[in-house]
Amino acid sequence: MFFIDYARFEGNTTQACSQAIALLQHDDFKFAVFSTSPDSADGTEKPADGPETNWPYFSAAIRVGDNVHIFDSTLLSAARYPRGSEVRDILDVAVQTGSVYFTQGVAGFTAGLSPEAAARRFAGVPLTALTKETRSDFWLKVSRGIPEYEFFKQATI
Repeated sequence: MFFIDYARFEGNTTQACSQAIALLQHDDFKFAVFSTSPDSADGTEKPADGPETNWPYFSAAIRVGDNVHIFDSTLLSAARYPRGSEVRDILDVAVQTGSVYFTQGVAGFTAGLSPEAAARRFAGVPLTALTKETRSDFWLKVSRGIPEYEFFKQATI
């Protein structure tokens, strides 16, 4: 029989970034799908989705072997500095890895769902391959429309 195990990451921001990068670089890495939560309340948010000041948050389903790892909380967000640094680091690795895609829409608020239900939000939706050419499109989704170079330029002012 074939089973896929679903697990949600729990920890702090630095651990979330490190774990996502480790999974993307793992020998058994299969693929990943990135998305974001909405950037404002839509009636489907739950307490687990965290405060609106951290929306949209970065969401990911990363498949390694027979396991799907879900990252979907305000731990990873480019809504404000310095949290955007972790998202930038993940994108740096993801672009080099290949087999990483992002949803053309948003996955919705998923932190209040089971890991398996959250993963289903990534299935059956139009995807775009994450490449160095499309990275800026995804960054705009996760950063409230602020281009990456401006985001980090503002952070140093």
